[in-house]
Amino acid sequence: FKNAFTLAADKAGKVLVAFERNYRTQHLQVQLVPVPKACSKGLKSAFQSAAQVAGIELGVLGQEEEVWDVVNEGAPYFYVELPDGTKLFTRQMRAFPLQFGREVLASSEILNCEEKADWQACKLDKETETKLTKALQERFRPFDFTDADDSD
Repeated sequence: FKNAFTLAADKAGKVLVAFERNYRTQHLQVQLVPVPKACSKGLKSAFQSAAQVAGIELGVLGQEEEVWDVVNEGAPYFYVELPDGTKLFTRQMRAFPLQFGREVLASSEILNCEEKADWQACKLDKETETKLTKALQERFRPFDFTDADDSD
């Protein structure tokens, strides 16, 4: 799905940031966020600066390493993949800001929508949510490898 959404973001003139966390929940959370290509060069420094301010040490994974190579199953962590291939992660989850990934991407330097850093501030009425969902489904349809009508 990350590959498919990366292609869809590219078609829209954007790049994809993928981040995930496993912390204080019974399920892993993966979020895929398209950002303008013009912001892509500042992503690594934005995450590193925000981590430094929060007192979090973000490590860098090698190009061939995957997060599951350095994190035990079920262990808490935060991990982000940037469009340039950089992979940042931490297992340092004590007092970790739950909205960290959203806060960085919503910052004035990246998406300039700081009011949306907390997902609860983004709640929409059912009708608006349904319209946005259908619009996303239509934009994603050419990249949807699960589509039963896809002959590939």
